[in-house]
Amino acid sequence: MTVLASTFSLRFTSSLMHQKSSRKQTSTFDQNVFINCPFDEQYAPIFQAIAFAVHRVGFRPRCTKEVSESGESRLEKIMDIIADCKYGIHDLSRTQPGKFNLPRFNMPFELGIDIGFRPVVTTDVKRSDT
Repeated sequence: MTVLASTFSLRFTSSLMHQKSSRKQTSTFDQNVFINCPFDEQYAPIFQAIAFAVHRVGFRPRCTKEVSESGESRLEKIMDIIADCKYGIHDLSRTQPGKFNLPRFNMPFELGIDIGFRPVVTTDVKRSDT
């Protein structure tokens, strides 16, 4: 289920989807929250407030700041973090033109990856022949 509030998106992924994921699984899946937001100096107080609130209510904040520049690709590491989180918080409020007058789409891209890990829900529609 995804709840949209202003420019925030909250994602709730079923445990079943996590079990089906081919990615690394940890015992903390139910407590992990992926935070997708800007990491610049101006946004830092908001990021700290989000991380504090997540931690304060008993969850574990995770974000791409954990990703180091080692041998594994950055995208693979981001996907591993997202797959290891039952919940996600995405703030897309700062997707604005930057260098070369082009917006950075890394945050919407990470939201797309996050949504891609959710199960597809289908329903059968029964028709009445009346």
